[in-house]
Amino acid sequence: MWPFNKTKETNAHASVASKLTAMAIVGPVRMVIPISELASTVGNIYKIYDANFDCEGGPITKMIGCSVVSVCPKCGNAAMGEELLKFQLFLNFYRPGKGDGSSALERLASGRCGNARCSSRNIEIISRPDLDETLQGYVSQKGVNIEVMRQNISKFTIRNKNVDKGKALQ
Repeated sequence: MWPFNKTKETNAHASVASKLTAMAIVGPVRMVIPISELASTVGNIYKIYDANFDCEGGPITKMIGCSVVSVCPKCGNAAMGEELLKFQLFLNFYRPGKGDGSSALERLASGRCGNARCSSRNIEIISRPDLDETLQGYVSQKGVNIEVMRQNISKFTIRNKNVDKGKALQ
């Protein structure tokens, strides 16, 4: 299993990730969360995908990497899901005070936007923007190539593990 941050999880984090995951299968999702909750949200998205879905075409991390985008609502700094997963891994080894706080990862770890000129403490998480014309335009303006995203997503087949068990993803 992917080595996620060992911080204590809350029901609020699980709820955000659960909504993102469940809704992303049906349609796009866009929500704003505090940057301080980004790592646990990404970790929970992974755990929920892993627990509930069989992903044919590659590992779950690749599916998340190509179907989730983060955008700073203040400055527009954007990152694909692959970068969010790297941030999660970075936190396993990060020790505050070791760096000078100037890298984007260090700023994110301290709950600030990765852009040094931005003071935002919030971040948008957008899942499956390829399914909504408005979101396509929005993330395209932030530098996300929707056609590449569509091509990458099309390589995957996702099947809900719980359908066979008579359970529904909540």
